[in-house]
Amino acid sequence: METLSVWDTVQRLRPMWMRPGGVRNSGNPAGHYAHVFIDGAPYGPLECMRAFRVSDVEEIRFVSATDATVRYGGQFQGGVILVTTR
Repeated sequence: METLSVWDTVQRLRPMWMRPGGVRNSGNPAGHYAHVFIDGAPYGPLECMRAFRVSDVEEIRFVSATDATVRYGGQFQGGVILVTTR
């Protein structure tokens, strides 16, 4: 039986979370990608979701770029994907 990663699940069910968003400017015309938080702590870029099995996850939520910069700081202009493990 195949075990899906969090990456696979988000890509299938919420692909828009993985697209660049936030502020676009001449220095970064593509915008910014979301960062991943695991159990409330900053963890890394989107690719780190490949290391987690969806069966070990309680909840996955997205925090918009606006809310993420207010809550966590200006480096999260692409938003934040919050992963809560079991």
